Amino acid sequence: MIQSDPMRRKARAHERSPTAMNTIQRYFAVNHQDMAYLKFIVESYEGLAVIRTVDPGKGIMEWMIPPDRVAEVEDLIDSLKKEISIVSVNPPDGISFSSF
Repeated sequence: MIQSDPMRRKARAHERSPTAMNTIQRYFAVNHQDMAYLKFIVESYEGLAVIRTVDPGKGIMEWMIPPDRVAEVEDLIDSLKKEISIVSVNPPDGISFSSF
């Protein structure tokens, strides 16, 4: 039996990760008490999006979304709006993908 090389497997996983490809950035304002919950939910959908907090004081989170998963993200956001307050916002000044 041929065993898989862990380094090769890790490299392939990185090639598929949203941060390694072109992504669409969207920004959302979320209540502080919902930030961890939101991140947990999104991360449970493998490859759906990568989220980072860009302005903790205002609860602004950046979502990096693969272009082929945008419709799924929009469906998830619509569903989440029934549970938590999540509002689409403009990117904060001085925030860019290159700062990631």
